[in-house]
Amino acid sequence: MANQECEEIKEDEWYTSLQVALCKENIDFEEIFKTHAEELMSQYALTNEKETFLFKEIEYYFYDETRHPDPYVHGSCKQKFCGEYYYHYSGLDITFGNGNYSGGILIRGISKIVDNKEEEEPIFGPKNSLKRMLCSKLNGGTYKYSDKNTQGYCIKVCKLKLPLKNITLFSSVRFGLYVHEDDLNKDYFKNPQEIPFILRKYRFFTTLKALAKATKKDNTKEEVKC
Repeated sequence: MANQECEEIKEDEWYTSLQVALCKENIDFEEIFKTHAEELMSQYALTNEKETFLFKEIEYYFYDETRHPDPYVHGSCKQKFCGEYYYHYSGLDITFGNGNYSGGILIRGISKIVDNKEEEEPIFGPKNSLKRMLCSKLNGGTYKYSDKNTQGYCIKVCKLKLPLKNITLFSSVRFGLYVHEDDLNKDYFKNPQEIPFILRKYRFFTTLKALAKATKKDNTKEEVKC
């Protein structure tokens, strides 16, 4: 791995603690995702083998038919496995499924670092983030999803050699979701501790710039120039 900021990791290193937590009973999913987000965003990064990018904004998507039937999860077969890089029309998920349940973390914001300092302004929006990491592969073109053109992509999770200390972690509901019919059909009034999935705080970010940049067009608007 040709960079000074991070080092290669064991394939399962970044998601092991998350999978262990999800196997427990009577769990608080918001708290589990928050704990893992703090670990991921302070100790790990993304690399395209030439550059390193901090996680600035991410969202969790998790589907378990009996415990957590979140209707907003794509349901891709890749999300049923752990450590996959799931490229799709909206951007990139890193996955944490286990064969029985599906899980993916959507990359919504990144920031390039050099010599352990942020060299560029953060990039927000799933497509914009992915395009920035793929600039060396796109050769000035735009990101257009297909199974064929993602085979040569080399984005990986790596471990920061110098973990970030005392990061401030903000949370909110996931961005841009429209109420799903399956989410409305559940009788949440029987259990006041349950709330619709669309209202759960599964989005995490380390800068309030994520709020300022979030627009309804951030999945489609091309803002990154390679």
